Amino acid sequence: MIYVVGDSHTAIFKNDSAFQVVEIAGTAHNLMKENSTLHSHEKLQATVSLMNKETDLLMLVFGETDCRFHIYYQAQKRNSVIYAIINETVQQYGLALWLLLSQGVKPIVLGIPPPGTYDRFEYDTPGKPYASPEMLSMIYKLFNNTLKGWCKSKDFIYLDIYSKTADEKGFLKKEYAADAVHLNLNAKPLILEMLKERIK
Repeated sequence: MIYVVGDSHTAIFKNDSAFQVVEIAGTAHNLMKENSTLHSHEKLQATVSLMNKETDLLMLVFGETDCRFHIYYQAQKRNSVIYAIINETVQQYGLALWLLLSQGVKPIVLGIPPPGTYDRFEYDTPGKPYASPEMLSMIYKLFNNTLKGWCKSKDFIYLDIYSKTADEKGFLKKEYAADAVHLNLNAKPLILEMLKERIK
């Protein structure tokens, strides 16, 4: 069994008997935070307790919400640079990966897709500054590259869906878009191909 744990981007794995999907509303940055509002840390730990660590695999799908909302907002709020917030987010995500490894699970990390070319206010959060589409494109690309580099340096499996679904401007190709944010089922064979190659 392959457990897929993450935010709403886990949807393309639903209704497939090879996958056990556990959707957790949460961010990569707060995945190690105990007693958070969304309790993502506790929900992840509950999923790990259900796994057969000898035979089951765990794939994490987090980070898109961080890129769409929180990274730009935190950079503005804290008068910081985008890369510093991205690096901090990846480091926090990495702590969750190390914890899983210490529990006998070596997680697979699925990178995030590029941003859609949507009306940016459709998914806006009242009261928070929102990045321009061009800024979002840069944030998503930089986040993926940083996460990919971190995983490679620590020998974690990283599946790069971003490079396979991004157009020349860094936005989600229409043939892979289920809506303004999420991948459709056309992207699933790409992920499965990478997965089979890495775990054969």
